[in-house]
Amino acid sequence: MFNKAKQYLLKSYDYLPTVQKFINGSPSMKAVYITCFVLIFIIATFFGMYFWNFKNRGVVDLNILIDLFRATTATQVLAFIVFLVKALVDKDDNGISDSIENEIRKEGDSNN
Repeated sequence: MFNKAKQYLLKSYDYLPTVQKFINGSPSMKAVYITCFVLIFIIATFFGMYFWNFKNRGVVDLNILIDLFRATTATQVLAFIVFLVKALVDKDDNGISDSIENEIRKEGDSNN
């Protein structure tokens, strides 16, 4: 079971953006990368502040964790995360998201 999970993680690592993809990517993909970075930074900052508060006050504030859970599992947030995940998939490494390429292809087929 652990080996299978490890294989999935290693396979997903191949699809993560690199610095070269960021530099050579399209401006829309750069916006997606920056948005992902900001979200990760905000969540990491929240947990850093939470543990700092716990260390200094010595009290666990569960209401804040419950509010964070409610806020991050809202339908709009989950839909936005799914959108970002779909936007990050670029299997042919040309700097344009595969979902955007499919939409362009569909529009081109409908115009012809």
